[in-house]
Amino acid sequence: MSLKNNHIKKFRVFKNIRNPRAILVIAFIIIFAGVGYHLLSGTHASSPWVASEAESGVVTQPAEVQNDSTASGGQDVVFGGNTPPGYSSMGLPSYSGSTWAASSETFEDHFQNLSNWNYGLTDLGFTQPGSYTPEGATGTAPYWGSDECPCTSSGDYDLPGNVSQTSTGVNQSLLSTYKPQTFDSNGWGVTFTAHHTGATNYNTTNEGTQTYDWTSGMINTFNKVDFPDPSKGYTEAYVQIKMQQMGYQGTNNGVWNALWFLGATNPSTNEIDLQETGLASSAPKTLFSHNWPSGNDVQIANYNTSSDLSAGYHVYGIDMNEKTNTVSVYLDNQLAGSVPLNNPAPWFLIMNGSICHSYCSIPSNNGDMNMNVMQVQVYQR
Repeated sequence: MSLKNNHIKKFRVFKNIRNPRAILVIAFIIIFAGVGYHLLSGTHASSPWVASEAESGVVTQPAEVQNDSTASGGQDVVFGGNTPPGYSSMGLPSYSGSTWAASSETFEDHFQNLSNWNYGLTDLGFTQPGSYTPEGATGTAPYWGSDECPCTSSGDYDLPGNVSQTSTGVNQSLLSTYKPQTFDSNGWGVTFTAHHTGATNYNTTNEGTQTYDWTSGMINTFNKVDFPDPSKGYTEAYVQIKMQQMGYQGTNNGVWNALWFLGATNPSTNEIDLQETGLASSAPKTLFSHNWPSGNDVQIANYNTSSDLSAGYHVYGIDMNEKTNTVSVYLDNQLAGSVPLNNPAPWFLIMNGSICHSYCSIPSNNGDMNMNVMQVQVYQR
């Protein structure tokens, strides 16, 4: 039957209904059927929608929005309905004796964008809370170039084009540039790509001319996410990060994976390293953590595992407890080490996949290497 004949048949059915009561009954049936469908489908006017800007086209999917009055940014946007392939949340901290609850989570990021992060590195010697000046700065805000220090320990210069979304993939043409990679609002993860360029000069605004053979990526939460936040009465923070280390390709290969923290407001605060591997004494199976109160190096952990940490994702956790004056680090929810904290809060987080220089072996080849972070969570009390 053609569509035209089908429409004519439906019209004749309604035309032959001459009883007003029957017409009224039919009208109520249509109205209630529409309302019922609307309620069951859950597609009401207040439902948020998130647009994807993938290269294959614009795809629109519903997203859930969870309000959290204590979370940085006010809202934690999570995937609605369909979790993208490859993504899995860390869940609550589950180490022995953990009492952290979902209500204590104040920040979560699986990198649908980089709104919670700055490019590059800074500390209180270069800038103050409320402003942002990267170390070894080039470029224009917010797409800064930055280095880690004017020293022989760092072998790469960090640029926005080397920070990409893991699920979307890296646009190779943007590596070693100041142009940001595309982040899909339905995607996940952040990738730091170390890319060999050969000797390149960078005329920085605060460190003169610096020369590097590699570029990579670095981001931080300075002025955006601090913890534990004393203004809210917090004295303890637990940060956990799901990361796949930069690959060693069978050797040390000069990589320097780093998850670390600097003081957010207190100039006397020094560095804490959750994971800093690639050093000469490290291996792909080692969690290497340090505390630096008053500039004194105190090892928290030199923890060996049976897993190659560059072969897959693992959960790196750190508890900073001012009340008990302890800092403890965890790998896959297993305690790796604990020492006195002796460092004042609050802190901000820095993540980078770099090329080492004097501390590590020289890369055995010039191929690209990636460090991947799937998710970051912060709990406070």
